[in-house]
Amino acid sequence: MRGPNTTLDILFHRNDPKPLKGKHGHPNPFVTSRKPDLPFVSLQAAKRVAGLEDSNESWDTITAIYAAVAPTEAFKWYEILAPVEPKYEITLPAPSGNLLDEMPPQGYVNALVKSNKRAVSSETPQFAPGTKRHKIDSG
Repeated sequence: MRGPNTTLDILFHRNDPKPLKGKHGHPNPFVTSRKPDLPFVSLQAAKRVAGLEDSNESWDTITAIYAAVAPTEAFKWYEILAPVEPKYEITLPAPSGNLLDEMPPQGYVNALVKSNKRAVSSETPQFAPGTKRHKIDSG
């Protein structure tokens, strides 16, 4: 772990499951909602979402106790310096010994491959992604 950046007081903070909501567009704005997992935020923003805005808690205390748990209040978009969504990659260990001894029977492999395939036809509906934003009624 790095020590505190005393110039900017930047830290990682858990955000999940709190949504960040924003209004975009004029005159009929859209509301968007996102849930970045680990945003970079300032120490002051981390104190605010922990309800410690007026406290003298140090960077070390905030990162050790409060930043690792979900915030009690939601961050504001302008407080997020960079949203982070960590992705993990699983690396399987190299096989040891004879590969034929470690492989399942061929019939089992074929059944597994066939079970994961989906029939595609010309009548398959086109994919329509859901949207996370909607129009706000003005009035």
